[in-house]
Amino acid sequence: PGLPSDVRAEMAPSLLVIGGPEIRPILEDVLIREPDQRVLTEFAEALTGHLDAGRERALPPGPHAITNATVNASTNHAGADPQLVPVLLAMLKVKGGKPDYNSWGSSGSGESGLLSAVIDLLGRLDDKRAAPDLLAILKNDPDSSKRKAAARSLGLLGGPAALQALVTALGKDEAEDVRNAAATALSVTNDAAATSALARAMLKDQKRDVRSTAANALGRNINKESMRSLIAVVRDRNAHIELRSSAIMALTDCDDEAVTATLLSVL
Repeated sequence: PGLPSDVRAEMAPSLLVIGGPEIRPILEDVLIREPDQRVLTEFAEALTGHLDAGRERALPPGPHAITNATVNASTNHAGADPQLVPVLLAMLKVKGGKPDYNSWGSSGSGESGLLSAVIDLLGRLDDKRAAPDLLAILKNDPDSSKRKAAARSLGLLGGPAALQALVTALGKDEAEDVRNAAATALSVTNDAAATSALARAMLKDQKRDVRSTAANALGRNINKESMRSLIAVVRDRNAHIELRSSAIMALTDCDDEAVTATLLSVL
């Protein structure tokens, strides 16, 4: 108490480095009670990093299929302060399906950075109460940085509505970084609609980076359709070399005779 806001903000990364289970309640308490925008941003990002680190430690080593169930089960969210998610949702202030941030009293990178950090954190907290607001942001928000964060978080929350919104964003969002985020988010489900959307993006998106991201995403949850799509790209000598390389890397851990024959054929 009484410390300048810039000093309080700089404490967040230090707490993240210290780590340990006792850090989470401190980060949560600051997010619930802190009025300063910069401090809130730093502590939201720190708590996101803390939860990500816990998830990475919990995931089994080596190649394995990543699904929403795997991601959510690998992070223990028990014991979170019950006030935290409502406070974060209040920051977003989504009304009538459209975001209204006027009450912050300022605009620009500071506000955008805070709200993106809050959106990212809501996905890590794995609380379904956040889904309607995140869906509204992905569909309606004019700021691509917030739509991108919403795509990442919806990939973690999962569910039919999130899947459909991510498929739509991958196919139609005007921002390349949002489509990239949607492709990565869809990599944690083996749903047929996700596989089809990723295959279309890999072949048809106008941006090379999105096509490569879609190929990588297909490789994280291999099924018959994704395998066929990746093999077709590897065999297509007219495809861009970067896309073919991504498809090859996506197939590397796939133990299948057709895949082996395809990879040997391009040596």
